[in-house]
Amino acid sequence: MIDSQILNNEVAADQKSEPACTIHFFEERLNKVLKNHLHRHQFPDVLNSDELQMMFDLTWSINPPVQALNSTISDFNLEEIKADYYQIIKEFKFKHEGSDISLPDYNILASFYHVVYHGIKSRKRARYIKETFAVPFLEGVSMLTQVPKMYTACFFMLINRLNDISKYFYSFEMISKQEESGMKITPVLSICFATKESMLICRSYRSVYKIANPLSSSEIKWLTIPEKKDQTQNHNNKACLNMYIQAHALTCLKESLDIFDKQTINAILNYNLRHVDKIESYKENLLLPIRIYNIKIGYLICIVSGSNLVARTFSFIHQKDTPEGDRLIKDITQPNVNSKLHQAYKLSLLLNLNDKEKQKLPYELREIFHLKNYNLNINTMQEANYDEFISYIKQGEDTELIINNTNREELALQSYSIGKLMQLLIINTLGLVVAQLVKMYYSIIHKFKSLLKKNETTNMTANYREENDCSKAKPLAPMGLSLVSKKTEQVS
Repeated sequence: MIDSQILNNEVAADQKSEPACTIHFFEERLNKVLKNHLHRHQFPDVLNSDELQMMFDLTWSINPPVQALNSTISDFNLEEIKADYYQIIKEFKFKHEGSDISLPDYNILASFYHVVYHGIKSRKRARYIKETFAVPFLEGVSMLTQVPKMYTACFFMLINRLNDISKYFYSFEMISKQEESGMKITPVLSICFATKESMLICRSYRSVYKIANPLSSSEIKWLTIPEKKDQTQNHNNKACLNMYIQAHALTCLKESLDIFDKQTINAILNYNLRHVDKIESYKENLLLPIRIYNIKIGYLICIVSGSNLVARTFSFIHQKDTPEGDRLIKDITQPNVNSKLHQAYKLSLLLNLNDKEKQKLPYELREIFHLKNYNLNINTMQEANYDEFISYIKQGEDTELIINNTNREELALQSYSIGKLMQLLIINTLGLVVAQLVKMYYSIIHKFKSLLKKNETTNMTANYREENDCSKAKPLAPMGLSLVSKKTEQVS
C-alpha cells in the first residue's frame, strides 16, 4: 500500500504556484518591514544584490490549498478556503519584540535576520550590517524555523472554524518544498462527513456524533480522551475513551451562545475539545469546561457509556448541577436575583444583568462580564489563544489529549473491594519504607565522602598558598588604562 504522505507530496509537487513577487517588490516590502521593526532605519541599498537575493530566496510563500488524492472537495469550496486563509494571513497579528507584526512581515524579517547572522560569510561585512541597522542580538537563532509553524497554526485556526461536528470535518497537512522561485508551502486537505450514531444512554437511544481530531495530517483521526492522567508515552497501552457529543448538546450550545455566529461556535467548541486540561467529576457527571478568552463560561455535561465519553448537554456556570451554580443558589438569598440568573439561559441575557445584580455574584461568575470588554469577533478570539495554537502545532501529529483528572481515579478506587484496597495499602506502605531506608543509606555515604573530601581540600589549599603567593604581584591591565576611577567619573 502506498503511503498517503508520499501521494500528497506528489499532489503538492504538481501544484501550480501562485505568481511569485519580484525582487523589486520584495525590496520595497523589506524597506517597510525594517522601518517598522528595527530601532534604526536604513534603506536596503546598504545590502548588495547577492544579500537581497538570499533573503528573497529564503522567504516562504503560500500556494493555494489542494485536495488530497483520497478526498473529494469541490473547486468552489477550495476557492472559499483559499480566500479565507489568505484573509487570516493578511489580518492576523501577534507580538514581536513588543510591537504588533503581521505574519508576512515576520516572514520577511526572519529571512533578513537569517542572512545577516547565518548567510554572510565575511564577519566584517556581517558586523557592519548589524551595526548599520542596529540588529538585535540573535546569534544562533533562526526565526525561519518558526515561519512554517505559524502558517500551519493560521490554517488550523481556519479548520477550527469550518469543522462542523454535525456535518463534516477537514484535516490537513502542510507540504513544504524548495523551488527555484523560493520556499513554498502547500496545504493538502482531506474531508470526512460526520458520523451520526444511535447510542443507548440512560435506557434510551440518543443521536450522537463522533468527534474528529483535526491534527496536522491528511488522514482523519478521531478524538480520544485518556481515561487516566498518568498515561505512558506508548499510545497502544492507553486506556482511552472515544469522544462523542449528543445532538441535543449541540443545539443547547448554539442556543446558549446566541451572540456568536455558526463559525465562531465551531471554533469555540473545537478549540475547547482539543485543549481540555481537566474534567471535573460532579454529581455522577463529568464536566468538561468551555472557555472563551480563557474565561470559563460553562460546562459540557458528560457521562461515560462503555468505552465512550458522551457530552449530553451544555450548562452555564451559574446554573444548577454545576459546582459554581449550586454554591450560588445556596449563598444568594434574594429571590429576585436567583430568578433572574435562572432565566439567563442565553449569553446575551446574562451579559445584560445590571451592575447591582453583578456585584452580588461571586468573582468566578463575574469574570464572564469581562467578555463585554472584548471585540467578540472570531479573529480577535483566535489571536488571544495564539500561544496555545503554537504549542499545539509543536506537539506533533501523534500527540494525544492528556487530562488531569484525579476525580476519575478516585471513582475507580471506589469500585475496588476492601481486600483489594488493603492489598494496595500494604504495597504502598512497604514501598515507602524501602524508599526511606535507601534514602538514609545514601545520605550516610554522602556525608562520609564529604568529610574525606574536606580534609583533602584543606591540605591542597595550604600547599597551593605556599607555592603561589600573589600578594606582591602587579595587576595585569592594558597600557594607559587606569584601574582606579575618579569620583566624578563614577557619577557621570
